[in-house]
Amino acid sequence: MVTMGKHGARTINFLLRVLRPSVTEVSHHMEMMPGNTTYLCTNCIYFLALTALACAVLFLSACHAHATDCPTSADEISTDRPDFTSPPTVVPTGSVQLENGVMWSAEHRSNVVEGPQALLRMGVAHCAEVFFSVPSYVYAIGGSAPTGFSDFVASAKLQLPKFIGFDAAAVAGMSFPTGGSQISSHGYDPELQLPWRHEIGDDWAVDGMFGITWLTTEPHDNPSFESTLELERDLGRSATIFAEYAANYPRHARPTDIFDGAALWRVTPRQQLDLHAGFGINRPMPDHFFAIGYSFRLDGLFEGPRIPF
Repeated sequence: MVTMGKHGARTINFLLRVLRPSVTEVSHHMEMMPGNTTYLCTNCIYFLALTALACAVLFLSACHAHATDCPTSADEISTDRPDFTSPPTVVPTGSVQLENGVMWSAEHRSNVVEGPQALLRMGVAHCAEVFFSVPSYVYAIGGSAPTGFSDFVASAKLQLPKFIGFDAAAVAGMSFPTGGSQISSHGYDPELQLPWRHEIGDDWAVDGMFGITWLTTEPHDNPSFESTLELERDLGRSATIFAEYAANYPRHARPTDIFDGAALWRVTPRQQLDLHAGFGINRPMPDHFFAIGYSFRLDGLFEGPRIPF
């Protein structure tokens, strides 16, 4: 499954970055703000301190999880794509998972193609993984949509103990301004996410996610909140379909909403194909989009550290 604008190759915030005003307009706005540099540095430090504290607390909580709560190499592949809700499970210890995709969207009277949406995930310890969103190239055909590479994002995830039937995880990440001038956020943007999942019977499940992002070059919109809600159904042992609603809530801007659905097919226990389509409910989200993807997992590549529970 995926995330739109985020560490996963795409999160709602990423779409908003692609559709935001030009970098010239943003720079002019920032220059007009009094005490801009001090404001940015102070608030970014506060956010990073809060992130570090939250991660420390969550890590101590995860250390009390039973070994059976987290995936092993015997489990089937579980991806961060194609939806915008991150899964509450991690990659098995010693495994490496690569998720890829290509998306076409219609926005700003442009046809926009984005790829490869590569996400590299590594299980570095029991109930813990690190993952990296490799910059994708966004190519616009006609219209006013920008063209260029997206930012690089590095993140870490801790799977938390199951609580009253809910699976959950804590995700912390940071984007780096490596992208093109029209697409990059031009800042080091921290982000926290709390994905969750609750199974309903044998074949149905409800998933969701709460997130908060700090755009260091756009303090007037901070913090920016993101939430998703998803209904999922398994079709046999190897296929899954779902419908999802996702929204982004900037501090001083109009909320943006998107509705989408997808189908997953696990070709083998370690490989997956996916189809994904959706549309924006309001501006500036895309009019509509379509994506395809392929993911695979390699197990037993290294032995992660053992945490004595």
